Amino acid sequence: MSGIRKRYTEEFKREAVKLASEGGRRVSEVARSLGVERSLLDKWKRGFEAEEKGAGLSGAEQDELERLRRENRQLKMEKEILKKGGSLLRQGVELRYQFIDEEKKAYRICALCRTLEVSRSGYYDWCRRSACPQERLELEIEVKAIHAETRAT
Repeated sequence: MSGIRKRYTEEFKREAVKLASEGGRRVSEVARSLGVERSLLDKWKRGFEAEEKGAGLSGAEQDELERLRRENRQLKMEKEILKKGGSLLRQGVELRYQFIDEEKKAYRICALCRTLEVSRSGYYDWCRRSACPQERLELEIEVKAIHAETRAT
């Protein structure tokens, strides 16, 4: 598979559905001749039938519904984050950064930072600073080992 998603015009979809329903041919034959999957053609057909029955939403209503669903997903995620780390809002920024570091596999960093009311740049700066002591400790161990190898000279 190429991984590139094909986009079809509304006119193409309507003509394909018309061919499948009025042409006297089987849906699978029409789909194969047009180079689309049968399931996709069936999906288009159901969508257009729903529109004709008045069950479909207008373009503006569909956009509003999608926006509300996206907002709902975001609010649910923020609620989950606050359940896990809500008490951190009363704590120092350092603890919030540690929590973000622990939860970054489960949630996006930008969502964690927004919910815990810290800046992303501050979090990344903390990551950079907190990595330095570890590197320093490793270097110190290495220097002590080399010093011991050379008989403390």
